[in-house]
Amino acid sequence: MLAVAVTGATGVQGGATARALLAAGHHVRALIRHPGSPAADALRDLGADVRHADFDDRASLGAALCGADSLFAVTTPFGTDTTTETRQGKVLVDAAAAARSGTSSSPPPRTPTVAPRSRTTRASTWSSSTSTQPACPGP
Repeated sequence: MLAVAVTGATGVQGGATARALLAAGHHVRALIRHPGSPAADALRDLGADVRHADFDDRASLGAALCGADSLFAVTTPFGTDTTTETRQGKVLVDAAAAARSGTSSSPPPRTPTVAPRSRTTRASTWSSSTSTQPACPGP
C-alpha cells in the first residue's frame, strides 16, 4: 500500500481524504500544524501517522514528507490571501520534490499535478513510480 502524505487532514476535504485512504488500507501521514490538537488525536486513533508541518516552514515540510509515496495537498487562503496561498503551495511542492529525490533542489521523478478544486481551494497530488526513497530523519 502507498504511504500518502495529506495536508489539511484536520479539515473537511483533507480529513475526508485521510479517512478514505486509511479505510482502503493505505498508510496516511497527516501533515498538521498542531499535532497535539484533539483533531490530530482523532486521526492518530484511526491509525494515521501525525507529523508537524507548516507551509511557512520548509524544513518541517521536508521532514514530514520524507519517504512518502504520494501527496494530497489542500491549500486555502483563509487568514491570508491568494498570493500567500500560491507561495505556500509552491514551497510545499518543492519540499515534496526534494524529499522524494533526497536533495534540496532536484525535480521529482514525475511532475506534480495541481488541479483546481474551487476558486480558493486547490488540491495537488504527486506520486512516483520509482521505489527509491531517500534516507529520512525520524518523526
